[in-house]
Amino acid sequence: MAKQSEAMQEAVVTLRELTEEEKIKLQCEARIMYQGDIHSAFLTGEAKATKNISKLIQLLLRDNRLDDLRKATHDLEFQNSLMTEYGILQE
Repeated sequence: MAKQSEAMQEAVVTLRELTEEEKIKLQCEARIMYQGDIHSAFLTGEAKATKNISKLIQLLLRDNRLDDLRKATHDLEFQNSLMTEYGILQE
């Protein structure tokens, strides 16, 4: 009876360890998924920003606004105001 009790206790300990390992594994998987989601969102946002800047450059060149183009490369607030002016930020 004592041996059975010891075996049961060992089984319970092993089961608890597996359960804890499983929890850790799930936490790691969740963290990896979260980081992937963040990275994906960043890339999507970066692609949209690149598209917006390219469109602004095209429009400024079309309208021969070279001074504004130069200023927009150094002044993000001015760049945003130009994007608003051209309706780029609503897209």
